[in-house]
Amino acid sequence: LLATLRERADYYEARKDALSELQKTLVASQSQFRARAATHAEAATHLAAAAATLAAGQLAIEAQEAARQACYAGPDPAAETEQLRLKTQRLAEAARFSQARLAEQQKTLAIQQNRQQDLLLLLTTHRTALTDRETELAAALAAAGLASAAEARALLLPPAEAEHLGQRRQQHLTNQAATARRLADLTAELQHHAEAGLTPHTAAELTAQLHTLSAADDILQQQLGAVGNQLKQDDDARAQLAAGLAELTLRQQEEQRWQDLSEQIGSARGDKFSQFAQGLTLSHLARLANLRLRQLTGRYTILKTPNRNLELQIIDHDQADTVRPMASLSGGESFLVSLALALGLSELAGHKARIESLFIDEGFGTLDPDALNTALDALERLQHSGKMIGIISHVSDLKERIGTQIRVRPGAGGNSTVHLVDGRGDETDCAVQY
Repeated sequence: LLATLRERADYYEARKDALSELQKTLVASQSQFRARAATHAEAATHLAAAAATLAAGQLAIEAQEAARQACYAGPDPAAETEQLRLKTQRLAEAARFSQARLAEQQKTLAIQQNRQQDLLLLLTTHRTALTDRETELAAALAAAGLASAAEARALLLPPAEAEHLGQRRQQHLTNQAATARRLADLTAELQHHAEAGLTPHTAAELTAQLHTLSAADDILQQQLGAVGNQLKQDDDARAQLAAGLAELTLRQQEEQRWQDLSEQIGSARGDKFSQFAQGLTLSHLARLANLRLRQLTGRYTILKTPNRNLELQIIDHDQADTVRPMASLSGGESFLVSLALALGLSELAGHKARIESLFIDEGFGTLDPDALNTALDALERLQHSGKMIGIISHVSDLKERIGTQIRVRPGAGGNSTVHLVDGRGDETDCAVQY
């Protein structure tokens, strides 16, 4: 029944897809029909206008021909008339062709509409049949005391055991039928001899045969009872096996749950659980870092290595989402990823304590001009959010982008001086030497 329902459901989906395609075709045909009807109407309008113009022109030609004949001899009016007639004939043929095309499109539209109606009726029939089959399945499951088809499948015996029991049952039914036929034959023969009253055997021999047959019948009845008991035991064993399988499934699920828990905290030092917890924190850090990394560059995404709690990988979107190790990044790429991780770590640490400042020491010298501008734009946006950003670097190009600067200049005797440069470029000596 499930196979039949599944087959009808697949057929229903196929017919539904076919109906959708036909509806699309119908919409396209209707659009073409409207376009061609508009074209035909326009052609008919032009034809009517041309006919009116032709009639007026014919009258004018006749008048002009009379005047010309009276005044002078010019071009042959008959040739001009022939050309106009041919042109009119071509326009009439074009109008007939448009009428024929319009009729064909109308026929095609009617066929598609009829086909759509047939498919809708077939779809309704299949839906009704599917509902009936689902109702029959639900009634059969309820009569068997089952909640769902999955539960019924779970109660089935293994195929090999079911086939073996079926063979035994079939053999028992065959033996039982053979015994019944043999008993009927012997009873008929006994009845025939009793009615005829003729036999070559003596009464003692017949009595002995009767006792032998009675004993054989008793043995067959005992065998029949034994087979019946075996069938009952088989039914009991099936029920017990189904209950045992259900209990085994529950215990296996419980065992898997405890096994998973043991895998996390089962070591003597408890480092597995610690690494698992750190792995969760690292996953959260990777998500926060990716938010910043997308502001720096859209090429990379940070990913925690599967089945390794404390390792990171990088996804390169410019290379068909290739997963690369962190060690494969260049100097500039490593700086951008490290900067994103540092920003993500500041947000992660700021969950309990607000971090107001961030200092970055070197790393800008490995960046190309585009990457440098991207990194500085991200740091400026972060500064506008309320954080104080400090950059320690010897890159001269940074002077143009950083307004407030603290410059350290070496002096004589191993001494250095500190100068403060404000946003307007004015430099102030801090009078500090070290």
